[in-house]
Amino acid sequence: MSLKDFLTNRFFVLANRFFKWAVHSLKGHLVLFGLTFGVCESVVALYANYARGTLYFSWGVWVVFISVAVGVACGVLIWYTITWPRIKSREQRAKR
Repeated sequence: MSLKDFLTNRFFVLANRFFKWAVHSLKGHLVLFGLTFGVCESVVALYANYARGTLYFSWGVWVVFISVAVGVACGVLIWYTITWPRIKSREQRAKR
């Protein structure tokens, strides 16, 4: 893969409507972080429990729930500490 192909593909992924929505809204942050963190953390935790032989259905559901809840909490934290102030400052600069 050439550098041009890499940069072009990266642009199209970032220009996707889902990612635009996820970056510019609180709901999008909640979905994006809930899914990305929740899926990754769930897979790791479920595999660790399976390897130790302590994985039961109810425990698996609990692990998935906690993973998604932590992802949503991270989404809220990042929205209010990083994204929202950047959007506000960008709007103020545009008004000048």
